[in-house]
Amino acid sequence: MAKRFTYRRPDRKNLLASSASIRALEEALAMPEPFSIASTVYGYATSVWSYVKWPFKQVMLALRLNTRVDDLEQQVKKLSEKSEPPSPFRKCPKCSERDLRLMDRYRHHGDDVFSNQRFFHEKWRCYSCDFQEQINLEEPG
Repeated sequence: MAKRFTYRRPDRKNLLASSASIRALEEALAMPEPFSIASTVYGYATSVWSYVKWPFKQVMLALRLNTRVDDLEQQVKKLSEKSEPPSPFRKCPKCSERDLRLMDRYRHHGDDVFSNQRFFHEKWRCYSCDFQEQINLEEPG
């Protein structure tokens, strides 16, 4: 077993005086790193293991990719199997047809001159029965 070297802080007075302490300090600074067979074997074993592990890792990645593709295909099937989409138009209060569409929408201030409140003015029209509706909605915020 190798001797362990413990570094002691040398005295300043004796450091310059004795050449033995200078030699001891040089030896302490120039000590080689400890060599052990176990660390070398471990290094070789890990490098060999990385080469052996690589093909298995590639196979697992390929299998994972196939399952992801299958999941995406199932999601696409679910989305495509939906029945007719909901109508984008509102139901008319007069004739009950889904043909009430937004004709115009703009922002405006309220009737009070001193108020900072703003509104959205919306005009809706039913293209089946020609019903018209006007709404003032408060602007959020």
